[in-house]
Amino acid sequence: MWSFDSINAFNVIADSVKLTGTVRTFKEEVRTKVENEIRRIVEGTCLAADAQFTYQFLRGYPPTVNHKEETEFVSELAPSVPGVNKTVEA
Repeated sequence: MWSFDSINAFNVIADSVKLTGTVRTFKEEVRTKVENEIRRIVEGTCLAADAQFTYQFLRGYPPTVNHKEETEFVSELAPSVPGVNKTVEA
């Protein structure tokens, strides 16, 4: 989810903007790359517009990675649960 806040009159260019969002990845190295790419894009955009920026990337919980053995165990048991017709491994 992303939001872009620029509160001002409709006929005035805002003097500040706030961009917020959420990043979710399955790998820590992908999250690092996304963090760096967002910063690079913001930095380049501000450089082109002669603007300044403050960048803050807050890292929350690490990616959830299921262990192979436990995943196989649950996949084998899932069909015995009433209402479960299919399992999908992503």
